[in-house]
Amino acid sequence: MPWAPVIESHITDFSQGQLIATSNPSDLAISGDGFLVADGPRGPLLTRNGKLHVTQEGRLTTPEGYELSTVEPRRIRLNPEMPFEVGADGSVTQGGTLAGRLRISEALPGVQPAKQEGAYFQLDTSQMRNLPLERFQIRQGHLESSNFSPA
Repeated sequence: MPWAPVIESHITDFSQGQLIATSNPSDLAISGDGFLVADGPRGPLLTRNGKLHVTQEGRLTTPEGYELSTVEPRRIRLNPEMPFEVGADGSVTQGGTLAGRLRISEALPGVQPAKQEGAYFQLDTSQMRNLPLERFQIRQGHLESSNFSPA
């Protein structure tokens, strides 16, 4: 009988992939640690997929339509016909006016987020914390490539 590997558990490698310039202002990459937080149907979802959309109602969403969370209680509302800028700290401005700051979070030490469909992970809010500004930088016009290796 040939030898076959045994997988005891699945562990996700959360190390950063390469950042690739796209020149699309709706693309965001996180340089450093953390995840964008989106409002999923069953609670907060974490993702590093920064391919964003502005809906006709002005909501900033993931490709699947999940609205991005902010540090402030109010949500970001943008004019979909106008360009917007995202600062290194996640602050979103349009026409010189601050619309809000994206929430960048991480799992508490020892907590492994549950993998969800697509590029999402799920955590209860008690299992995550907002990331300090010195641990990440948002790069507008970039996307992060996968750090997946078949080996």
